[in-house]
Amino acid sequence: MLSRRGLLTRRQILSGAGAGLIAALLDPAARRIAAARTPGTQARGPRYWLCIVPAGGMDAIYTTDPRMRSEVASGVDVPYKPAEIVEAGGMRLGPLFRGLTAWAPRLAIVNGVAVNTANHHTGLLQLARLRTSTTRWTPSAFEIIGAHRDGAAVGYLSLGAQYTTAYTPSMFGEPDDGAYGPADTTLFKLLDKLTPEELELAGRVMAEHAASLASAGRSERDASARAAAEQAGAFLRKAATLPAFKPDPWLPPPMSPIEGILGLSAHVQRAVWCFEHDLVATASVFTGGAWDSHTRNAQNQTRLTPYLVAILDRLFGELDRRSNAHGPLSEQTAVVVASELGRFPYLNQAQGKDHYPQTSMLFYGKPFRAGKFGDTGKQLEGLPVSVSTGRAGGGSPEPLRLDDVGATALLLAGIDPEKYGFTGRRLDFLVEA
Repeated sequence: MLSRRGLLTRRQILSGAGAGLIAALLDPAARRIAAARTPGTQARGPRYWLCIVPAGGMDAIYTTDPRMRSEVASGVDVPYKPAEIVEAGGMRLGPLFRGLTAWAPRLAIVNGVAVNTANHHTGLLQLARLRTSTTRWTPSAFEIIGAHRDGAAVGYLSLGAQYTTAYTPSMFGEPDDGAYGPADTTLFKLLDKLTPEELELAGRVMAEHAASLASAGRSERDASARAAAEQAGAFLRKAATLPAFKPDPWLPPPMSPIEGILGLSAHVQRAVWCFEHDLVATASVFTGGAWDSHTRNAQNQTRLTPYLVAILDRLFGELDRRSNAHGPLSEQTAVVVASELGRFPYLNQAQGKDHYPQTSMLFYGKPFRAGKFGDTGKQLEGLPVSVSTGRAGGGSPEPLRLDDVGATALLLAGIDPEKYGFTGRRLDFLVEA
């Protein structure tokens, strides 16, 4: 929601939390789901959704789709020995996913998910919405789920840097670090500096703006802006009653330099804190394009992916440990981890890997059937699979598409995907009956 550029001071937050913020909320794109913004009762499915995006493109052969040389075409890069492949939970994990071995029995991996691009901008545009036929004005699956939330203050939270084109109409957050000041400044860092009294005041200001828009009632745009202001006001006022958010040191010291650049651990912790206090229904965390390894693929992937894995390991443990009035977070939260595109299976002249128009996705949560799905060929290309089994062949096999994931997420929330233009199939193999 909050995407206006220019320095945002404490005074502006309090007095205009205000004019500048509401100006950003007037984006006509948000009108597309205005009618669905009022919180309602989800029919079923997870109460909370979290999407973590290691942007740039993780290499599947190191992580979700490991191979031996005999299993791939000549020239496909297999940068490890067979003994480095990990067997866990009835599936094979690549060497860089070794740190997830303990969680494998509770994870689902889907390989070969087609995206309709080999470009980061359009890839993030699509992944942020869980659909391929989209524009920057198209609401995402998470926005739609968030609009049907049951009590949480905010429908869809955005954390971390991303391309502005990927920023969706109803995200609460900002499209890039520095949108409100210096390059390392974020909206939430500014909010963290406010006292409870200041947060309460800012929340009241937002509520007053919402009330003024309600009394005006001139257009759908007013209704959309009003609903967005109501969400922001509810978030701020509830946050004023809570212990201040403070990230813990989740990572070993050798990973501190990477965290200092990407901040993924802190962003994930904030999302969990928001779930724990029922502040938001859905959240996406973006990392910037660090995994984009056109040069020195092995060096970049082996440096960054263990960092992601350490965060996921701690995240899954925290979801087991934490609960709120609705029960353990591990039973209420669905986690999706995916890059916006994949890496080409062959090395280029710079020992890097270029873009591949498909991705692999990791799922955690009670709704998902554990296991590995989405068969791939000798060049790691996605093969047509059955939606019943997730395997090649079977009845009416088709390639997996990102649209299938978006449609499945909406169906889990009791929402008709076709009503919002999602044309994907329900992935029966992924969802527990």
